[in-house]
Amino acid sequence: MVEGLARDVTAPDGSGSPRWWVRRWAAPVGLALAVAGSVGAVGLAVGGEPPGEAAGPGDYRPPRFVLTADADGQIGADGRVQARQGGAGPWFQVRALQERAQPRLVESVRAPSGDGGYVVALVEGPGDTFVAVSTRPAPCESRIYRFRLTQDGHVTGLTRVKGGVVPALVAGVAVSPDGRRIAYATAPCAQAREAAAAAQGVVRPARGADASVTVLDTRDGKRRTWTARGLPSVVGEIVWARDSRTLGYAVGDVRYSAPADLSKPPPEGGWPRDKIGTVTVHALDTRAGGGDLRGARVLFRSAGPGAVITAVMNPDGRTGYGMSQEGEQPAVTTVLFSFVEGRGMRVTQTIKPEPNAVMGVALGESKPRYACLGGIDAFGRADRGDLVTGGGVNGACRMAWAR
Repeated sequence: MVEGLARDVTAPDGSGSPRWWVRRWAAPVGLALAVAGSVGAVGLAVGGEPPGEAAGPGDYRPPRFVLTADADGQIGADGRVQARQGGAGPWFQVRALQERAQPRLVESVRAPSGDGGYVVALVEGPGDTFVAVSTRPAPCESRIYRFRLTQDGHVTGLTRVKGGVVPALVAGVAVSPDGRRIAYATAPCAQAREAAAAAQGVVRPARGADASVTVLDTRDGKRRTWTARGLPSVVGEIVWARDSRTLGYAVGDVRYSAPADLSKPPPEGGWPRDKIGTVTVHALDTRAGGGDLRGARVLFRSAGPGAVITAVMNPDGRTGYGMSQEGEQPAVTTVLFSFVEGRGMRVTQTIKPEPNAVMGVALGESKPRYACLGGIDAFGRADRGDLVTGGGVNGACRMAWAR
């Protein structure tokens, strides 16, 4: 079951200025509601969910720990790695969530010997397992690790996954429910002025590369990649169905407006933003033949003027939910919807802006999906229908929850 939250309160600064925020939560919905400060929950009915599978009060387990990537090794929206302060700091940290108190630090985990990268993704897996992905700009490389969390919140068994060294950027990580496969998006590092960029710690995807998704078999280290051939595109919202065979993802078509070489002085007013057009949610049978991301079953295809913010396949592999926005700030209307394969979408909630109010929507799921689910573009470059070409690694996926 998926739930949504809408909240409107007077602007806290007293200015009366209309404000708006939207967040896609990969955390449990209970925590999303708590953080957002619920005034009232709005149910988002998802057509096709099998009877009895909707989460009830007994299905939700509040998280006991939160895992966060090193705050001193943040990767900004410009793609730059901010150097750790005071030398080599923690790779990521584990904190215990305490009722009515600040989270308590349990452990600071340092990078494995010889890694030298920064954690760009932390994702919960089945059976108290987790996946961590590190990236470094020079040479451009990502490494995938797996570890367990003990009952008292300590990290154990941190090892690199077989086949988990990738000569590219990695984002949008999703672990299959059986724990045997890890899916992720890849993109080459930007090559322009590579030596200078490496010296400055820049790690961002190359512009114009075809969107691709790779599935890594953790048992033998074999990898298989599907690519969205044809139109330039981005891929995101990568998630497994409960059968550990069907992989869902959203492909967004891209129309480039800005020049490829952004090092030249921009015109007055800046370069025009690249646009993300039609968004299509696919369900891929990972055991079938072929290598085209666009060749998989279509569950949803966007239509209309609104910009799709999120569109996620459900565990059944044939239904899903999403959110879109229409209009410009501050007059933005948010639409929550569900979809079913072969039957299109159904609007479940329309939230219109109100003057002099802070408006928010949080989406989450009461059962873990073992996926980052960081937006239409796995690398965090999507901004309400625009593609931010200078964007770097998706910061939304650098936190995970342990139950």
